[in-house]
Amino acid sequence: MLDFMVKPSMLWLMLNTVSLFSPGQERPPVPKKVPVVFEEFSHKRVDDYYWMNDKKDPAVLEYIQQENAYSAAMLKPLEALQQVLLAEMSARQAKSFSSLPTKRNGYWYYERTEEGKSYPVYYRRRGNMQAEEELIQDANLLAGDSKALFFRQPVVSPDNRLAIISYNTKGDRRDSVRIKNLVTQQWLPDSISNKAFVPALWANDNTHFFYVVNDKAVRPYKLMLHKLGSPAEQDQEIWQENDRTFRISGISSSRDNQYLFFQTISRLSTEEFYVPLSDPRKAPVSVSPRQSDVSYRVIDFINGYFYILTNYKAPHFRVVKTSFANSDKDQWQDVIPEAGAVFIEPEMAIVSNRIISRQKKNGITEINVHSLKSHRSYNIGFSQKAYSVFFSLPDDDVNSDDIRLHLSSYAFPATDFSYSLTSRKKTFIRQEEVNDFAAGDYETKVFQVKARDGELIPVNMVFNKKAYRADGHHPLLLGTYSWYGYDFDLFFDSSLISLLDRGFAYVYVYARGGSAKGPDWWAAGRGLNRKNTFFDVVDVAQWLVDNKYTAKEKFVASGTSAGGTNIGALVNLRPDLFRAVIADVPWLDVITDMKNPDIPLVTSEYEEEGNPGIEAEYKYMLTWSPYDNIKSADYPAILATSGWYDTNVPFYHAAKWVAKIRDHNTGHSPVLLICNTEAGHAGSSDRFERLKLTALKYSFLIDQIK
Repeated sequence: MLDFMVKPSMLWLMLNTVSLFSPGQERPPVPKKVPVVFEEFSHKRVDDYYWMNDKKDPAVLEYIQQENAYSAAMLKPLEALQQVLLAEMSARQAKSFSSLPTKRNGYWYYERTEEGKSYPVYYRRRGNMQAEEELIQDANLLAGDSKALFFRQPVVSPDNRLAIISYNTKGDRRDSVRIKNLVTQQWLPDSISNKAFVPALWANDNTHFFYVVNDKAVRPYKLMLHKLGSPAEQDQEIWQENDRTFRISGISSSRDNQYLFFQTISRLSTEEFYVPLSDPRKAPVSVSPRQSDVSYRVIDFINGYFYILTNYKAPHFRVVKTSFANSDKDQWQDVIPEAGAVFIEPEMAIVSNRIISRQKKNGITEINVHSLKSHRSYNIGFSQKAYSVFFSLPDDDVNSDDIRLHLSSYAFPATDFSYSLTSRKKTFIRQEEVNDFAAGDYETKVFQVKARDGELIPVNMVFNKKAYRADGHHPLLLGTYSWYGYDFDLFFDSSLISLLDRGFAYVYVYARGGSAKGPDWWAAGRGLNRKNTFFDVVDVAQWLVDNKYTAKEKFVASGTSAGGTNIGALVNLRPDLFRAVIADVPWLDVITDMKNPDIPLVTSEYEEEGNPGIEAEYKYMLTWSPYDNIKSADYPAILATSGWYDTNVPFYHAAKWVAKIRDHNTGHSPVLLICNTEAGHAGSSDRFERLKLTALKYSFLIDQIK
């Protein structure tokens, strides 16, 4: 799906204030050129815009502001259409909504987004949902003037009296931490900064908690222990990850709250450690030493056994168990063996002597139930032919009979069911409220397209049956990602209806590099196979045109982050194939970034993209790096976005790319940049601001294909 992530508050002001623009401002800004030459393996690369990498240079922000003003001027004529789209999308959405309550340690927890508010308010009730409502935290109060608040789920102490509140108001993955007394509703004096985007966890004594901090490259690398009432400078270091290709990715506890587990990962390898929550200062113990290309994750610790999901001797993963005393990999015992083309995903839990897991085949997910007694498995069935499904546990009872199922598709609003593990019956709970929407008007298709080398590429499609026909005259929006063994799931997006009702079809391509066919599919699109991802998308796109699903002048595409890398590669490979593209927070100047280990995420990316310090990998990366492969061509219309505080993909990628595209563009289509100077990679978290930007982007696409 389109992931509209960048906050447009300043842009929206510009679009509604004609006087901001002086005559001639409809011409694009012309940034200065300061050539910087990189000499690598007897090859020279010249970057005229390397100066934009320096965020401290006042000229950089000045240029960004000029680009924002130019985009605002260019998009001003679309204001009426934006307002119509915004009204449609706002009308479809519920004005207020609540999460389903979840029981933990005697309390039912839930959040409620209230009418007129941008962020949720977090509550709980003791014992049952008829008890008095207790406030945990109103996230809106922490946002202040920021539109980029990222509020983490509150973490409540074992005695139910205190909550760890983590939040961020820039989107730069450096959280602030405060402690709230839930009984008095007062803040404790404790304060921590630079917490990583990794959950915190209480020790069992209610006075200590664990958290993870970032290094200077915003890599989560150090596990810390804080004691209430003491300054953060005195916090104890529990463990540090010194290998810069690894990062601490998560903290969790066993269901019986005996142990803390934390995992450190590279792209291809993992290692997990445990610490007794009753003795938080004890040195961590490795479950099993790290090993190249071996990934494992502890699901739980039950009756003296670790239950582990791993790819050790099982590329598509298997579930094993191993004793507490001996966790040597060669002693691991199969619980759920590897099952060929079925990929077992990390979402997994053990309840009522059953392992509940999420599995995927050809891009379609299933929930699998495996009995630890009978050793038999089955998938929970659904009538939809293309969907995504997740599960959750409604309470912390290890013997609970019920789980929750969360079903969605492009044409099916998010729907929650209760599922009985004993009777195998689903009970409807609720469906996402969507106004002015008739599910029967929309159709989803699942098919495969043959790539140039014969591989079959899974494709999902949705359209309004009354508005769209595959006759070569209707517009089509193509979505792309397929990096890191990951793809976007088939979530319902009520905003997308505004395009579908105007005759668009939406197609998502499960290219190599993603998760559609498991780890082999990922391996076939990373490293020295990276270009398979781009070729797969191009081949599917060409097939769609050849088979009259759309025409080139009606064809648009969108990608976010690494998906934006795909967009950059696609317009270089086939600038003639699309009428317009949107590149959200795109990663484009690949080689220059990857040669600088101080840039966030670089050292953990070598296994995914390649290491330009190695000649063979450098030369291969040079053949696809979007910024390095811009050429003289009639480029499609481009709308690129970025975030000033983005630590995942620095803002300058989109800025430099736009400038260089304009230098080489022999056509006349607009090339626009919107940089959110108040947010990071995820853009605005304010639900109203996100809708405004969605309307802006939709208006851009609609205008280009008219």
